[in-house]
Amino acid sequence: MSNYTIRLATQGDYESVLAIGEVYNGVDYLPCKYAEFLEDDNYLNFICIVDGEVIGFLCGALIDNREAFVLRAGRVKEAYQGQGYYRALRSHVYQTMSRIKSVKQEKVVVFNKIAQKLQQPDSGFEHIAMQKVYTYEIPEGFVEGTSSDLQPLTQEELQRLLSDPETRDFLFPEGILYVHRVPYKLIEGNFPSIFNKRTVLFGTPACSSQYKLVTSGHYFNVKIGFRYILDIYGSSSKEFEDHFKSHLAFIRELNKGKTAITIFTPPTFPVDVLDDILKRVGAVYLESFLSEEHSFRRCVSE
Repeated sequence: MSNYTIRLATQGDYESVLAIGEVYNGVDYLPCKYAEFLEDDNYLNFICIVDGEVIGFLCGALIDNREAFVLRAGRVKEAYQGQGYYRALRSHVYQTMSRIKSVKQEKVVVFNKIAQKLQQPDSGFEHIAMQKVYTYEIPEGFVEGTSSDLQPLTQEELQRLLSDPETRDFLFPEGILYVHRVPYKLIEGNFPSIFNKRTVLFGTPACSSQYKLVTSGHYFNVKIGFRYILDIYGSSSKEFEDHFKSHLAFIRELNKGKTAITIFTPPTFPVDVLDDILKRVGAVYLESFLSEEHSFRRCVSE
């Protein structure tokens, strides 16, 4: 392991960071989100430099009124992997977070294999949520049957929804709302991150003004095409068709080509409902090892 320097990334480092190499098997979101990461005051973005070459990147994102953080978009150049540079980046982020007095927790969102390790008693992590994961490909140019009367939720509507304990606990039993796999607490301080330019939320109110179903969608472009993440909150599967039409209309405003859509559901949400609705628009289910997602947290304050 050669001598290295770690510093905050700048917009001028964009090309050097991209030159670290492709990660996430063609679905790397950092190229299209790099500027957004650097513009967000809650995102601390670090690069690792060896002999003048940028060989690593890691972001520590502060959430929940800066009481928690998550690690995002970590990567090290292939020629430097396995030599301790990622460990050095991670240690630097942890040291930085330890100097922020408000930070109390680290949160992580992982898939099956890593989740099994974190569920061990000696991991130091507490399991807080699990979702099922389904990925489909929607064909190019499909627009038929995409009309819906649902309107996007506003911040004020979400605040009213969350102010009712019965509705909040029904829709969000773990107290989490995800945006691009970041597990946000249901607090107003997270609203600027939840209501960003890439995210839309829809809600179906019941007659009592309580909500039966809420869904959120988040989009980004990657090397292999347009990606859309759809999260389902609640168990009212019969309402999902209207929600999906609204999301599909939103997608088609942004992209006319093929769309890979990954849907995250509560464990009990019926997958046959998803299959039926997605197949009507010609979507094809994509086999994947990503069948479950798990969220954890651990205490990092003294």
